[in-house]
Amino acid sequence: MLSNKLLQKLKALISISAILLISQQVAHSQFHRISWTDKESRIEDQIRTWPNGKLKTQNKSENGKLVRYQYFNDGAIQLKAEIVKKISTDTITIYDPETYEAVIETEYHNIDRLEGKYEEYYQNNKLKAIGTRKDNIRIGQWREYWKNDKPKIERFYLTNGQPNGLSKEYYENGQLKEVGRYETKTFIVFAQCYDPDTYLEVECKNEQRMVVKAGKWKYYDKLGRKIKQQNWP
Repeated sequence: MLSNKLLQKLKALISISAILLISQQVAHSQFHRISWTDKESRIEDQIRTWPNGKLKTQNKSENGKLVRYQYFNDGAIQLKAEIVKKISTDTITIYDPETYEAVIETEYHNIDRLEGKYEEYYQNNKLKAIGTRKDNIRIGQWREYWKNDKPKIERFYLTNGQPNGLSKEYYENGQLKEVGRYETKTFIVFAQCYDPDTYLEVECKNEQRMVVKAGKWKYYDKLGRKIKQQNWP
């Protein structure tokens, strides 16, 4: 009978041989398998309803744009937004258990992205927010409102979704709460790093861009009286 040590060596050799065989097969034979996970890719599709039968969501084609409508369960409009259909991919590699061939699985997903005009409403049909989105983030001038139609926030956003320029916030009674400006500034940040050649600790300098308050910011109470002013660099 074979000793335990000899059996262990034989098992190790078999394992190494199997790995080498798989590696050779992978090197010479890779196959791509493509599948779609979303069969619904029509322009007007996916009408959904609430349990009470009221319309919940619907996509409509309007003036060459695809528009998403979303409703509260009582039928009142909640959202009206331009969207675009984009394709997202997921790629994984699997191995055929019989041939040891590498099979690259690629799945394509249809996804809806908020891109264009955006309007959001309260359940009382009053406008809540209006602006523009790009890749689901706010860009350009945005305005938000209280349920009583009074302005809530007025702010401009850069293409990265960060606020920039003049910003105003209001109380629910319409009185100005605060006003000021946002700016994007570059800051030098120092940190301790290690030199890859000497492995010694050295000081590293990095630049970071951040959105900060800039200039004069004024703050008011609900009666419109100025209660504070801050000066930012």
